[in-house]
Amino acid sequence: MFRPVFCRLQILYVIRQKAAISGNYRKARRKNMEPKDFIVVRINGDYAMVKDTADPECEEFPIAMALLPDGVDEGRKIHCEMFEYTLID
Repeated sequence: MFRPVFCRLQILYVIRQKAAISGNYRKARRKNMEPKDFIVVRINGDYAMVKDTADPECEEFPIAMALLPDGVDEGRKIHCEMFEYTLID
């Protein structure tokens, strides 16, 4: 009898915690969805390692080659908006 009540209290606590931080989460998520430009640093198998052109100190991160347009090569710039990638001339 005691255990289900305790589990319900834990669930309510977690829901309240998530609601308290959800405002910050939404702001960060919106920032990540802004249009960005990247440069392809290197291609590693099925992934292209890219860097953000606006922040030269950021670390490289992988993007699957299947998401990128044809003709992507090292040194090319790509534009990302709503997870759609296009080449920049």
